[in-house]
Amino acid sequence: MKKIAFVLAIILALSVPLSVSAATYALTIRPVLSFEGTTATCEVTVVGNKMSDHIEVEMKLMHGNTCLATWYGDSYGYVNLEKTATVVKGQTYEIVVTVTMNDVSHTPVSQSGTC
Repeated sequence: MKKIAFVLAIILALSVPLSVSAATYALTIRPVLSFEGTTATCEVTVVGNKMSDHIEVEMKLMHGNTCLATWYGDSYGYVNLEKTATVVKGQTYEIVVTVTMNDVSHTPVSQSGTC
């Protein structure tokens, strides 16, 4: 009887952290900036916690403090946004991605590179 109580206590102890971690909010933001010749490809993939999450994405291509282009996308569950822009060889650029999921804004994520 003590063994059964011990096993049940262990199962109960293990199930509490699992139920807490299952409620953890998950959001994946993956920006990619690549170059070919004088074309910059700006891409971001955003994946929410579940398919019912409403995701809104703003992606900006920056050259220093100058915004060269801004693109938007929104969907449920995930968003993949891929755009191109003409850039100058030898210059450094950055994409800045701002995400709002279920009306909650998240810290912007960026990726930089040199053409």
